This record gives sequence, structure tokens and C-alpha cells, in this order.
Amino acid sequence: MPEQSEINFKNAVDHLPMAVALLDSQLNTIYVNKRFTDFFGYALSDLSSFDKWWGAVYSDGSAGNELIRFCYDLVKNTDSDELANFPIEGSLRCKDGSVKDIEIHFSKLDDGHNQLLFNDVTKNKAIAARERAYDDLKKEKETAQRYLDIADVMIIATDSAMNLNLINKKGCEVLGYSEAELFGKNPFELCAAEAYRHHYLNYFVQFMKGEIDTLNDVELPALTKSGKERLIRYHVTPISENDEFAGVLVSGNDVTERKMAEKALLLDESRLEALVELNHMVKSTDRQIIHFALEKAVELTGSQVGYIGFVNEDESVLSMHSWSESTKDKCNIDNYQTEYVIEDTGIWGEAIRQGRPIITNNLLDPNPLKKGYPNGHMEIRNHLGAPIFDDDKIVSIVGVGNKGTNYDTSDIRQISLLMEGLWKIIKKRQDETSLKAYAEELTGKNRELASLDIQKDEFLANVTHELKTPLVSIKGYSDLLSEGHLGVLNEGQKKGVDSIVQGSQRLGRLIDSILYLQNVHSGTVEYNTDMIFIKDFIEKLLYDMTLIMGDRVTKIKTNICESLPLIWGNPTYIEQVFFHIIDNALKFTPNTGNIEVSAFPEEGSVHIIVEDSGIGISPEELPHIFKRFYQIDGSRTRRYGGNGLGLHLCKSIIEAHGGNIRAESEEGKGTKIHITLPLAVID
Repeated sequence: MPEQSEINFKNAVDHLPMAVALLDSQLNTIYVNKRFTDFFGYALSDLSSFDKWWGAVYSDGSAGNELIRFCYDLVKNTDSDELANFPIEGSLRCKDGSVKDIEIHFSKLDDGHNQLLFNDVTKNKAIAARERAYDDLKKEKETAQRYLDIADVMIIATDSAMNLNLINKKGCEVLGYSEAELFGKNPFELCAAEAYRHHYLNYFVQFMKGEIDTLNDVELPALTKSGKERLIRYHVTPISENDEFAGVLVSGNDVTERKMAEKALLLDESRLEALVELNHMVKSTDRQIIHFALEKAVELTGSQVGYIGFVNEDESVLSMHSWSESTKDKCNIDNYQTEYVIEDTGIWGEAIRQGRPIITNNLLDPNPLKKGYPNGHMEIRNHLGAPIFDDDKIVSIVGVGNKGTNYDTSDIRQISLLMEGLWKIIKKRQDETSLKAYAEELTGKNRELASLDIQKDEFLANVTHELKTPLVSIKGYSDLLSEGHLGVLNEGQKKGVDSIVQGSQRLGRLIDSILYLQNVHSGTVEYNTDMIFIKDFIEKLLYDMTLIMGDRVTKIKTNICESLPLIWGNPTYIEQVFFHIIDNALKFTPNTGNIEVSAFPEEGSVHIIVEDSGIGISPEELPHIFKRFYQIDGSRTRRYGGNGLGLHLCKSIIEAHGGNIRAESEEGKGTKIHITLPLAVID
């Protein structure tokens, strides 16, 4: 480097804020600027040769050797453009023995010299290290916070002065505060219910003094931002730093809903126990069981007073029935009013007027519905009134008052279910009482009817026997007259005598029917059975009826299977059945109508049908025609005759023979009588 140029270079370099060294091509130091000497403490004479660099600046043998060897190779073998891209970081020992972190930039000058620029990066490295440590700490804190926030329990940490320095997401949700609103504040003063703050403080002091190591499963209420209380189950451990108390770590479970559910379950159990006990009070009066239920209602709702009243039919008047014992003790009223017009009552009548439970938790505040108290009445702070329904009608009201806390829907549920159960018990008892009275009345009526029935049977038995005796003479002499044995009769006489014969025969059948029914009731009927061939039997019956009733019988059609099997039966009684049914068909069918008797075998029986095209029977009357003394429409009876015994008699005889009888009919179109009789079994 020319002398002037060197002078100019040195002057320029001496004013640079960085350390500069100039080395020749052999890496011998030929110049260091003032900043270099100030920074490292070395003068030019200290570093004149490459060996001095090695021994002086690079104290760490291996590291220094590698660094210097790298620098040597770099300067020797790299052109100036490439060299400018290779800054090297390393540590150099200063003359005073301190070590500085530096960044070295190499560059080759045009004259072959090598220029080294030194930047002090010691502070930068320290800052970078601190920043990295801060970033690591921040990441660790964020990771920890994420784990805390996904926890399903409230987590809080405080310092030794009880000031909050950590809260997770669940804690904010439970307490209703944001982290910013709680940070640095005493959470136990802010979120503890006033009545329980001393508990929180006492526990904290015990931790500070080292009197307790941990606190497990302690349940205390916490006050949320909205003013509501939540029941928290706490687990607390102390935090220590250098064996000194540094705060507490708190985890808490919100057990409010669970406790409420447990309380509701216990109340349900108590209510069910009360209902069971009510059901077992079989020897108690209605007043006793109502009073018992009222005391249970007061107990279940945590109230101090209670009452029950009953409502009249039109829900206009309330009759007070019972007061709880505590009400009587705390009220000094000489004469209790028991009847109240509901429209004129105060707040406690509102449940009846609105037809639903009414809660009033602020009775001490002004209210337009308040009517005041009678002299001597205790003060009521809050009140719950609930109507009791029977179907859709209000039958009663139950009221309770002066609960320590506000009434809520749980109280409505307990009191309503208890009283509904009470009403069912009362109603059941009333029904049982009414049923018992009705049964006793019915028993008396049955005895009376049985006595009348006996008297009637005795009367009928006497009458039929009394009638049967003269009827024998009437029938005998009328037959003699009709047959001409007592003289020849003219046409008019003949017609009159025939009418007497038919009347006596009809009266005889009626007397036989009455006697048969009497024997059925007394159980003295005897059926002397014989084999009956139904075809011959019906044809003979129709022939006999022709002799009595004339030509109309000959118009009856028959459709009877020739090969009908035999049946077992009493010919006399079976004849009565078919005579009555065919007689009815003739009676209720006009002369232009049709009557047909058919018979055919059917599944072990003979099925006989008597079908007519007469006036028929209405659907309303059809189910009753086989009842004793039942007569279809009085006007018909007068027109067609009858006494209501015939079909009942037929049913009794057929069923006694193991058969069945039924009717089909359509009004205005005719009637079918179906009879089935079992076949005769011949061994």
C-alpha cells in the first residue's frame, strides 16, 4: 500500500465505530485501528505475527486453532467476492482475559492485503438468549394454560397475599368473571358469600402458618358475578418457594346441580314416605290425615306455617280446614274466620283465581293484592299457594309461608304431588264409604226383593194350582160340547165352544209355563228324556196346531233333511218350545207373509230355524227378548197378546237340554229363531 494511501486509510479507519485489523498476504498484522485496541486491549505490537494471534487472541486451543485455520484457508483460497459472503462468528479473548462474542468479516484489498472487521455481538447474543428463554417460557405457559382450560374443574392460584395470579376457563365460567376482572385481586373476598368469608380466611391463615398441608372435599358456597350462589367442593394445596409460603393452588368442582338433585331425591323420598304413611292411616279420620299431610308439606318446603282449605262447587267460597301447629302457636287470634269469598281474599287466594301455583317471595314489599292481617296474626314474609284439582275442577288449596329462602319450582312440585296424593286418598276413602253404604243399602234391597220373590213364588204356586183345578173342568166339558157328546150345537154355538176350547188350551199352556219356571227356580225340574226324530216331531206338531189354529198353519213351509240324526230330549218340553216359537211367527206375520221351518245336521247338533217375514224386532229390543217378563213395545203386546214368559221359557228348556237358542231380526222384514240341540249318543 503506498504511503499516502496507507495514511489516508488509517485516518479513515480510525474513525470507524468497529474494530479493524489489516493483515498482509502472510497474515501478519500490519495495522489495528484505535477501536480495535480499545475493544480488545491489544496494540499492533501484540499481534504482529500470525503466531501471536494464535497465542494471544485464541485462548481455547482447539477452538482457536480451528477458527484461525479456517480464517487462514479462507483468506488464502477464496477470492474477494466469495469472501464477502462468509462472516464468521466466534469468541476472542481480550488482553484483560475477558472473552467477547464477535462477528468477523473478511475482505481482500486490491493491493493483496486482508482487512478484518470485528463486530461485538456479545450483547446481541445475551438479548437473543433472553428472548429465546422468554419465548420458551411463554410457550410453556400457553401450553400449561391450554391444559388448564380443558380441565373440567375450576383451578385458581394465588400469591402469599391471597391475590389471584392464575385462573382457568372453567373458573371464569363458574364465577362469571373474566380473568382480567379477577387478576391481582383477592378472589375469596370478591366471590365468597358474606356469611362464609371467615371460613375462607381461616383456611388461608392456617396454610400460611403451616398448620395444615392440604384441604380436601370442603364444600363452601361461592358468589358469582350475577349474585347467585354456587356450591363448590374445594381441594387446596399450598405453594412454596425456597421453603417459604408463596400462595395456594385451588381446584374446585361445582356441585350445585348435584346437590340440588340429591336434595330433590331426598324430598321425593320423604314425600313418598309420607304418602305411604297416609295410606296406612286406615283408622284415622279425614281430619287427622289432612293435618298430617299439612305438617309434611310445611316440612318438605322448609316453611314455618301452613294451611289447607276446601273450595265449594262453583269455586266461589273457600272453607279453611286446617292450620299447621306452628301457625296456631305464632298467631294470637281469638276467633278464626273459616269462610272466605274468594274474590275478596288477598294474595293467598290468587292461586284459586288464576288456577295455578303462585309464589310471592317479597310479601314485605308493597303489593296491591295485600289485604292486611287480622289482629294477632303473625307476619308473613313469603308465601306459596297451590290449588289441588280433581279432573279440571279446583277442590282445595294448600298454602305455606315463611321459608328461610325463596320458594321455587321444587317447592311447587313437592307440595303439589303430596297434596294430589292426599286428595286421591281422601277421594278413595269417600268412595269406599259411599260404596259401603250403597252395598249395605243394596243388601237390604236384595233381602227385600228375595222376600218379595218368595212371596210371589208362593202366590204364583197357589194361583196356578187354584186355576188348574177349575181349568180341567172347563177344558173337559168344552171338549165334550165341541165334539157333540152333550148334544148337537148350531153353528153359533159351535163357534163359541171352539173359542172356549182354544182359550182353555192357551190358559193351560200359560199355567204350565208358570209352573215350569217355578220348578226351575226351586231346582225341582225333572227331564225324562227320550230319543226324538225331529222331522216327525215337527210335522206332528204342525198337524196338532192345525187342529187348534186352522188353515194358516198349513201354509207353513218345511225344509227338513230326511236323514236327520236323533236327539235326546223331553218331548213335552221340546214341544212347548217349538209350539211357542211357531205360534209367535204366526202371530207377528200377516196372512200374506211366509213362515218356514228348516232343520239340518251341523257339527254334532241338529240346527232348526224358524223364519218368518213378519214385523221383525228393533236392534234396541233384540238383546232383551229372552229375558223373563220382557215384552216388546206395550202397544204390540195389547195388539198381539203375550206375557213375556214364552221366549224366556224356551231359552231355559233349550239350555237345560245342552243346546242354544238365538235370534236374528230386522225390523219390517222378519225374524229368524235359531235352535241347536245336541245329537243323541247311543252306546
